[in-house]
Amino acid sequence: MHIATKFLFLIFFYSTCIWSHHCYFIPPDDWKEMDLKLFLDTRPTVVFVGNSSHSIPPTLNLSIEPVEEINLSQYVTIVKNIYKNRSHFQWNDLGRFKEGHLISIESEVGEASLSMFQFIALYDQHAYVLTLSSPKEQFSKYRELFKDVIESLVFTSNLFHTPLLIQKREKLNSFLEKIRSEFQRIVQGATSKEEVFFSREFQKKSWKPLKKYLALNFPEMGRYWQSLVLREIQLYLEVPCS
Repeated sequence: MHIATKFLFLIFFYSTCIWSHHCYFIPPDDWKEMDLKLFLDTRPTVVFVGNSSHSIPPTLNLSIEPVEEINLSQYVTIVKNIYKNRSHFQWNDLGRFKEGHLISIESEVGEASLSMFQFIALYDQHAYVLTLSSPKEQFSKYRELFKDVIESLVFTSNLFHTPLLIQKREKLNSFLEKIRSEFQRIVQGATSKEEVFFSREFQKKSWKPLKKYLALNFPEMGRYWQSLVLREIQLYLEVPCS
């Protein structure tokens, strides 16, 4: 490929594919990201579940919804009113925390009692609600861990806009260009781009190595950031995400 074409590809990728509203955080290392198909009723953006011998494991989930012409205080009031109208919820307003608002909640689920932190923030006309929960009797064990997760939250319009990532961008550019070239090579004559993306050849030669590259070179960004980057690249290749 001509060098100018390569340059235009990378500029277009960073300015259009990555340029959007994003929120990411660093989940605990040993927590498992869940398949969202299991949560059709609540439709969270992402869910992580911790290991536990308890019948109800600790969880954290992020939900995002578009909002217009509303400020943080008004949105928090709406959330509080929802809990006020539910007899099995008890809540306590913990006030401002970082860029948002923090609420503690206790809830009865069948015979189990849950304790939760719920962090609420508004960014770029979207409401972000991060809920971190555990069995009530274990909440003291997870309290500081939950606060660390909230502290790690980053709101950004560009997933690569940090000094650390700028330093590593040259190598990442090279990797992305290799993937794009491989994808374009395989897609010639194929029935669909989706078919190419999920093909054994592309997954083995390009996609799995990319996952490994992100995990090895960007561990400090956390697995959720890595998942967001993979999703954005997949969308840029014009392959729908499930």
